[in-house]
Formats: sequence, structure tokens, C-alpha cells
Amino acid sequence: RDNQIGRQDERRHAMRAKIKWLFLRIRDFVEVFIPVITFSALFLAFVYSVFSRYILNRPPAWGTEVQVATYIWTVLLGACYVRRLNKHVNFTMIYDLLPQDGQRWLRIFRNLLMGVTYGILMKPTVQYIVKYRTVSPSLKIPVKFYFFPIIILVFGVMCYSFADVYRDIRGWFRQKRGQSG
Repeated sequence: RDNQIGRQDERRHAMRAKIKWLFLRIRDFVEVFIPVITFSALFLAFVYSVFSRYILNRPPAWGTEVQVATYIWTVLLGACYVRRLNKHVNFTMIYDLLPQDGQRWLRIFRNLLMGVTYGILMKPTVQYIVKYRTVSPSLKIPVKFYFFPIIILVFGVMCYSFADVYRDIRGWFRQKRGQSG
């Protein structure tokens, strides 16, 4: 009986590990590889547009559309990746003056504020983008496709903010437990 329970636990653990591995690969694909691809497409569309305008004297009608769409995808998904790494610009003059506990509680406050704000924004953002009916003039692509990454950004920033809150609170409890033990 105990052996059977042990095997079930091993299978559950293996399944969780596979799901985590898959989630991390999808996350990297969305936050790293798609922005690389869209930035490359942005660059190529820009070079082609300049070439067509100044060498061929026939600028493509779709050039600006592709550049705007790929720029939006690159910036929004790249911002999500930067938030994951906490490599965004910070103004830390006051933060740096605080003791370690003060810094932790300020991070918790900031991340709670961001997480709650982005959580509140999630539903109206999705509703707005889903209801958006305009199509692009030259490529005839629904414009909501251009703005879809904002949903990923809002969801990602919300999740990363709450994860940082959890990490800071867990670290605080571990520190308190270490001091009392």
C-alpha cells in the first residue's frame, strides 16, 4: 500500500515537473522569441520601405502598418520580459536610504499596487480588444490583432507583481523565523 502511494506521488511530481517545463518554454517563447522575430520583421520592413521609397520611388502601402504592428508586439512583449527580470528603470534615491526591512515593505507596497491595478485593468482591456472591429487599411488585418500583446503584458505584470509580493513576504517570514530560532 505504501509503495503504491509512493509511486503515485512520484507520478504526480513528474507530471508537475513536465507542466512547469512546458510553461517555462511557452513563457520564454512569448516573452523572448516573439519579440526577436517581430523586431527582425520591423527592421526588414523598415529597410524595404526606405529602399522602395528612395530607390524605386514606390513606397509600399503596407510598410508603415507592418512597422507599427511589429513595434507594438516587440515593445509590449519585451516589457513583459523586462518586468519578469525586474530590469526596468527604477528611481531609487529614497529606496536606497531605507533599511532592508523598509525596502522590503516598500517593494511589497509597490508590487501590491501594481498587481491590483493591473488586475483591475485586465477585464476592461480584454473586453475592449475583443470588441475592437476596425481592420487595417492596406493589409485588411483586424487591428485587435495588433493590440493583443497588451493583454499578455497586463496579465504578465499582474502575475509577476504578485509573485514578487509572495517572495518578499516569504523572505520576511524566513528572516523572522531565523532570528527567533
